[in-house]
Amino acid sequence: MSPATVSLSWAMAKQGISNTLVGSRNQEELLSNIQAAEFVLPQETYETLNAASLPVWEIVGNNPDYYQNREESRIW
Repeated sequence: MSPATVSLSWAMAKQGISNTLVGSRNQEELLSNIQAAEFVLPQETYETLNAASLPVWEIVGNNPDYYQNREESRIW
């Protein structure tokens, strides 16, 4: 399973997510993205990814465009 398939599957399994925006540069990437719609993550993997993303979630919350200040910017 590609990292893209796992991450898309994880995102789509989260409550409140109704769709995802994906991009692909070639047919292989497109097929990998399509697989994510059919792939079901094991519960343990889902929980591990949730735990790994918790520190970011605590900062960003419901705002993916979160911006603290120039020194701590995620944009260079």
